[in-house]
Amino acid sequence: MGSSMDSLMGRDKGGGGLKPTNRVTSFDVARRAGVSRSVVSAVLNGTPGIGVSAETREAVLEAIRELGYEVNAQARGMRTGVSHCIAVCGSTTNPLFLQALEGIQQACVKLGYHVLIYGEETKAAGGRGGLLNLYRQRRIDGILTLDSAGRDDEEWAEATREAAVPYLSIEGYPEQEAVPSVNVDYRASVLEAFDWMKSRGASLPDYLLFWSAPGEEEWAERERREAYLGAMKEFGGEPIVVTIREGDEAAIVRYWDDRLQRGGGMPALLVNWSTGLHGLLREADRRGLRAGRDFRLMALDNTLRINRQLLPSIACMEIPYAEMGRNAAERLIAMLTSRPGSRAEWPDPAAGERSGVKALFRAELFAGESV
Repeated sequence: MGSSMDSLMGRDKGGGGLKPTNRVTSFDVARRAGVSRSVVSAVLNGTPGIGVSAETREAVLEAIRELGYEVNAQARGMRTGVSHCIAVCGSTTNPLFLQALEGIQQACVKLGYHVLIYGEETKAAGGRGGLLNLYRQRRIDGILTLDSAGRDDEEWAEATREAAVPYLSIEGYPEQEAVPSVNVDYRASVLEAFDWMKSRGASLPDYLLFWSAPGEEEWAERERREAYLGAMKEFGGEPIVVTIREGDEAAIVRYWDDRLQRGGGMPALLVNWSTGLHGLLREADRRGLRAGRDFRLMALDNTLRINRQLLPSIACMEIPYAEMGRNAAERLIAMLTSRPGSRAEWPDPAAGERSGVKALFRAELFAGESV
C-alpha cells in the first residue's frame, strides 16, 4: 500500500519529499504526432494562416489523449483571446434542452471545445445579458440558445449583433434569415403523419392540441395546426381541433365522451405533444379502450422520449433534438474557426439547408403499434 501511494504521489523515498514529475509539453505532442509545434498550436488555438487537415488534426488530438497533455486554458485565453468554450443557454428543466445538449457535447468533444451551461433560470441575475459579459471577458467564444419554437426576440438578436458575438439559435428565429438557426419543418411532420395513418387504414384524425400556459400561439403550433387544416381540406374531411390544457383531466373525459358519441368507426387521434398522452391513455384504459386495437393514435413529438416504452408503443414523429444540437455546435464552431471575412463551410443537416445560415430538420417517423 505504501509503495503504491508513493508511486501515485511521486514521493521520493530517499528524501521523504515529493519528486517533480515530467510535465508533458507541446513539444512532446508534436513529436508523438509527427508534426511541428506550430501545427500543434494551430490545432489548440485555431492559429490563423495555418491550415490543418482533418487527418493531421486527429493525429494531434490522439497524441494529446495518449500523453495526457493538459492546456492551461486561462493562460491560453489571455494570450490568444480564444477560450475554446461555448455557452449553451436554455432551461435545465426542459427535457428538450437536455436532448440537444447530448449532441452539443458530442460535437464539442470531437472538435476540442468545452461547454458552459448557462441556465435560463439565471434571468433573475441579469438574464442573457450575462452571456454577452462572458464573451467580452473572453471566457466564451460563442453562444448557443435553445429557444421556444419560433422565438423571435429582436432585442436579443440585435444585442448579439452589436456585441459581434458568434451566435446560433436552436428552434428560434425561423423566419429571420439574418439570424443563424437550426429549425424543424413542423408542417412536413404533420403531412408525413397523415400519410402514415392513411396507409394503415386509419380514418381522418381529430387533432388534439395540448398546451401548457395561456398566451399567443407558438410558431410551431401554428405551423402544425395549419398543416392539419390543409390536409383535412385536401382529403375532404371536416377538421376537428380540440384544445386541452395539459393536465386537465376533466377536458380529456369530455373529449372521449364526445368522440365516442359521434361514432363513425374506429376513432383516429393526432396529438401535438407526447406529454399529453398520459391522461389520454389513462382515460382510454378506464373505458376499456386500447390504442391500436380500439382507436388509432399518433403523436407529433417525443418530448419525454417515452413513446417507445409505452404499451403499446406509440407511433410518433420523433424530432431529432440531439442531432440538431450536434449540428448547431458544429455550425457555431465553424463560425469560430473560419477565416476572418470568409463564410464557414457549414456541414449540411440530414434534410438539407434552407439558406446559408439556416438548417431545417425533419422529424423521423417511428411506426409504433398504436396506428
